[in-house]
Amino acid sequence: MKRLIFLITVFILNIFPAKITIFYNNSMNGHIDGCTCKADPKSGFVTKAYYLEHLINTNNLLFDTGDFFDFYNQKIKAKYILQIFKKYKYTAITVGEQDFSSGNNIIIKNKNKLNIISYNLLIKMINKNFKLLPYITKKVNNINFFISANTHPSTFKYSTKKIKKNITIRNNIKDLIKLYKKYKQKNYITILLSHSGFENDKKFSKIQNNNIDIIIGGHSQSLIKGNIKFNKTLIVQAGNNGNYLGKLDIIVKNGKILSYNNSIISFSYTKSPKSKYILNLLKQYKNEKTKSMILK
Repeated sequence: MKRLIFLITVFILNIFPAKITIFYNNSMNGHIDGCTCKADPKSGFVTKAYYLEHLINTNNLLFDTGDFFDFYNQKIKAKYILQIFKKYKYTAITVGEQDFSSGNNIIIKNKNKLNIISYNLLIKMINKNFKLLPYITKKVNNINFFISANTHPSTFKYSTKKIKKNITIRNNIKDLIKLYKKYKQKNYITILLSHSGFENDKKFSKIQNNNIDIIIGGHSQSLIKGNIKFNKTLIVQAGNNGNYLGKLDIIVKNGKILSYNNSIISFSYTKSPKSKYILNLLKQYKNEKTKSMILK
């Protein structure tokens, strides 16, 4: 009987289209907490976390495309931000130039635990080059996904000499496109996490021969509302400072996106509910930071 139910379920999933929701964010810039600053108010991850905690549908993917750390070295805060990614079970994340501000070790140490991916970055530490995960595959609601990540060299323009010295950006775009073609031919939905900026994402969409279904962008902090397609590739990005969460609903059948709807969810530090978990985490972080300052 169980075998029959399983076969019927598989048959139904292959006949009827499946709906998947992809959530994405970028450029948190270290803002776990928010502020009511008049010039530049920030909602903080504390409000976004409450929303993520109350999702009912489990057919979701969740991504971050980098610059989650502060621009300046804040190792204590960095540790807590990675703890957040683990708590909310991000499907995969990629890194931006800011994410090396607290050293390379914290990224290397957590690459497998958190699915930190990049196809073209080499990270030097103690005279040795380390690779991040080049890609991951994921099955959700019987739909196969292939996810990789790429970083444009220009994003490191304002990085410190130390950061630039310990990062190598490989020019392997052709190999990456071949890899996407391979999985597209297998009817995978293909997603690129791109820390390159919106303009570079548009340029990349021209050369990838329609093998990438979705580019989830970062770095330029662009707030892309609605559905934007370039050369048959959807390009999305969710603003800055963690104030927004992108939500892309796709209907899929036989490895093809039949329809889609991209929307932006905004949060307010004064009006949106806050996560008790994150509020408690902020207390821990502030206590640890205070202790470290006293010890100095």
